[in-house]
Amino acid sequence: MFNSREEKLILAILLFAGASIVSIWWLLVLTNHILFSDYKIYYDATLRLFEGKNPYEPYRTFIYHPFVLLMIKMFSLWGYRAGPFLWSGALIIVWAWVGFSFRRLLLTLGDIPALYYWVLWFFFAPVVENIVIGQINIFVIAVLLLGFLLAEKGKSSLAGLCFALAIIFKLTPVMFLLYLVVVKQWRTILWVIIWFAFLTVITIVVLGHVVLMQYLQLMPLLSVDLALGIYNQSIVSSLYILMPKFMGVSKLLNLVQKLISVYVLFELIRVSKRAVDSAMKYRKQRFVLFVFFLMSTLLMSPLLWYHYGAYVLLPILVLAARTRRLRWLIVSVVLLLQFDRIIFMVMGVSLISSIIYWLVWFFLMQNIKKQSVLQVKT
Repeated sequence: MFNSREEKLILAILLFAGASIVSIWWLLVLTNHILFSDYKIYYDATLRLFEGKNPYEPYRTFIYHPFVLLMIKMFSLWGYRAGPFLWSGALIIVWAWVGFSFRRLLLTLGDIPALYYWVLWFFFAPVVENIVIGQINIFVIAVLLLGFLLAEKGKSSLAGLCFALAIIFKLTPVMFLLYLVVVKQWRTILWVIIWFAFLTVITIVVLGHVVLMQYLQLMPLLSVDLALGIYNQSIVSSLYILMPKFMGVSKLLNLVQKLISVYVLFELIRVSKRAVDSAMKYRKQRFVLFVFFLMSTLLMSPLLWYHYGAYVLLPILVLAARTRRLRWLIVSVVLLLQFDRIIFMVMGVSLISSIIYWLVWFFLMQNIKKQSVLQVKT
């Protein structure tokens, strides 16, 4: 039984996909999440807004720029029954496009067999979770990648629109302004500012200025909210789980998070300086730097939920394509992330993802420095 290579491969794929199913079962059954739970958060915030209420109450439900409410309104024109299916359907289509576009870029660095690539791309458990709960992360990744591609083609206005949308969807992509400085996309930076201002004005015209004020009042709270607990997989949340509880522990960990952000930013600037010195003549140089920025902005956030693993998939694939000697480690990393929920069920807590995120970031940074990816001449 399962003697041939083909049979073993099929079994491995089934086990890998099965881990995604178990992960979703854990989410929907054991933790009492509902299908499309995050989309429902967006939808409920939209309802509160059009009922004249504050869409940002209760706190820590909807935490996005109010322009996102306009997006949700478009998806919910036919009511809640159709909205989440349209939203998650769009996520699948967009993720497929990201997969094709990212693979073309990846082939400039090295080859990953198509079968392995696509199985990982569509059955990676954090990706599946994004689609099942209707999280906005996939749209963020898509507009960032599209912005990169458009900037490479010299389409500054459209690239600026994409990066502006990414900043509207999530705050951390604002760090990509530094990336645009490094690659000397001055016109794109200007267009990011113009588009962000324009989309904000459109939001005010359609929804009113009050909702923008409510959003701005939320910002200071987000800067100190660590959401400490077993579901947040950031390093400070992991420390909170491990360390003894005492008065002032939250303030201490808030300080730790700020130091972590400063350290990541410091390394980002160091790598950026190396990039500037190398003149960045080739697209694959800029591509690797773009992915490093993506991973760095993720680690600067105090909130790292399991579905954020969709972001981590991109640097994992870059490392796999560039460094054959690390592939055994990369396979281990992927499997540990894939089975994270199962490990959680067995142990009651899992700190694996927190460690893996930092390992991926560290290896990608070292790969850039040691292999001089920013000075490739071919």
